[in-house]
Amino acid sequence: MRHLDPKPDILRIEELVTKVKQGDIKLPKFQRPFVWKQSDILKLLDSVYNGYPIGSILLWLTRQTLASENKIGDLDINDRPEEYPTNYLLDGQQRLSTLCGALFWDGKDKNSLWNIAFDVEKESFIFPGDEEKINYFPLNKLITTSLFITQCKAFEASDKKRSILKEQKDY
Repeated sequence: MRHLDPKPDILRIEELVTKVKQGDIKLPKFQRPFVWKQSDILKLLDSVYNGYPIGSILLWLTRQTLASENKIGDLDINDRPEEYPTNYLLDGQQRLSTLCGALFWDGKDKNSLWNIAFDVEKESFIFPGDEEKINYFPLNKLITTSLFITQCKAFEASDKKRSILKEQKDY
């Protein structure tokens, strides 16, 4: 088999996390477990929000079958029939796990590491726990269009929105 030179591809975050969740990108078992702390997670999300580079990921496209994980943190990854060749994630697991966890959190356990919201008023990411405020936009409402629209409509209808937008115009 002839080896090909590595080729960079540019994928949007939404494309990458969807591929992971669907099992198109697999996490090999030899990878270390997810170890990031809440502060690491918030720093990554802040970098994305501010348009800072967050590094690349390295995928290995191979016909070899490797043992792979079916969870990222406490987030279940969809099973998928074995298809070859397969992309295995070699570098970028902490970053990609963070993005998957935040965007696909099921909303059940309010103490989950993946319960993350964007505070529209302070323009920062937070772990809200049980606290729900109209200016907190849960990240797990971003991927599904209907959830995104519902969250936007709730914010649009609130009085808080007017004061936040007025303050932001002042500077």
